[in-house]
Amino acid sequence: MRTARYSVIALLSLLLLMPSSATARGEFRNIQDTRFKIDIGYMGSRIDTSLLLKPQTGPVALYLDLEDDVGLDSVNNDFRIGAFYRIGDRHRIYFQHFQFNRGSERVIDRVIEIGDNVWDIDAVLTTDSRTSLTELAYMYSLIQDGKFELSGLAGFHWLRYESNFAGVNNGNEFVTETASLQGPLPVLGVDISYAVNSRLNLLWRTELFAIQIGKYGGRLSYHNIAAEYYLWRNIGLGLAFNDFSIDIKVDGDNRVGEIAAAFKGLMLYLTARF
Repeated sequence: MRTARYSVIALLSLLLLMPSSATARGEFRNIQDTRFKIDIGYMGSRIDTSLLLKPQTGPVALYLDLEDDVGLDSVNNDFRIGAFYRIGDRHRIYFQHFQFNRGSERVIDRVIEIGDNVWDIDAVLTTDSRTSLTELAYMYSLIQDGKFELSGLAGFHWLRYESNFAGVNNGNEFVTETASLQGPLPVLGVDISYAVNSRLNLLWRTELFAIQIGKYGGRLSYHNIAAEYYLWRNIGLGLAFNDFSIDIKVDGDNRVGEIAAAFKGLMLYLTARF
């Protein structure tokens, strides 16, 4: 992945130019002494997204692979922010938000029916897609020894998805259709932090869950491994690998019956701790 390669090169270059030990020196900082931490950066991800659209009439639903069928880019760069606040020695509130915005214009090679509109083969279809995920979680530290912290996590992700499709339909009219879905999915997880020394921290997080709540059901899998290097006592750079997949099904009147999305790639970010 070109973006991931550039991220690695950028991080290594910055590390080579990092301040001397005199600039960043100071006593070792216990992990649990950090009360507030925030990360802001960009992800370069390989994306695979599919929709199951319910028909307006008839028994057959439409399955769409948004990369193969309508031409959305499978590689994307976008924004991510994450933070935690320690409300007690062992208690933290965690938040993260990331989003992917993509667009395409493609001559389609299959018949696509969305709502009450049909686009035939060789129609030019313009697609604008927006996907965002927001997580809010509570973390409890099970083990703390200054250099190492092991925490359990419980919270939820909120998925918000929308795609707009526009083009000349088989009735020779320019029309637009929108497919959207939003819903919650709770998670349980484990978070580990390890301070190699006063500058270098290693982090690992895994979140998993599958559940049915009312008309919402689905599964989630999220894995993150990261290394953070503090150029100064409170400011550093991080490089992380993210592997995220989510599958949500909705029973009811929603046009989107199911969305499956997977994001995998590198993230380069600025981190600050206080």
